[in-house]
Amino acid sequence: MIKIICFGHLKKLQLKELASDYLRRMNNFPFLKIEIVEFKDDHMINTMRRIDDYVEKNDGRYILLDENGKDYTTIEFKDFLKPVIEENEDITFIIGGADGFENDWKKKFESMKISSMVFTHEMARVLFIEQLYRAATLHAGIPYHKE
Repeated sequence: MIKIICFGHLKKLQLKELASDYLRRMNNFPFLKIEIVEFKDDHMINTMRRIDDYVEKNDGRYILLDENGKDYTTIEFKDFLKPVIEENEDITFIIGGADGFENDWKKKFESMKISSMVFTHEMARVLFIEQLYRAATLHAGIPYHKE
């Protein structure tokens, strides 16, 4: 299962609809379960503490989505997700808020980037969900991705 931890919820209706559309499409792929975990984005320190508490109570692999993280092509990302898809490995991605992540988190967790460009956390969430959908279609052999 893939969990996506987010600071806050999607406020813009268009982004909420787009994310919902990709998540609904992913229902066609029972091999890839997605769960969104939202934490109230009231202040970076408070939100980070709540997520720290969550991490302490939930074992697993955590990956920050950060502009300085490891860069993957779409195909590499699909391959990276292979253990999740084929062996039911659990993985949790954390999308930071407007202030990004504290340095101790960057040292504690793996990180990957969606892009070298910076996006709002709402846009990053939608783009990441689309990449999960793209990886699922590639795994299933459905012609969605074009090279």
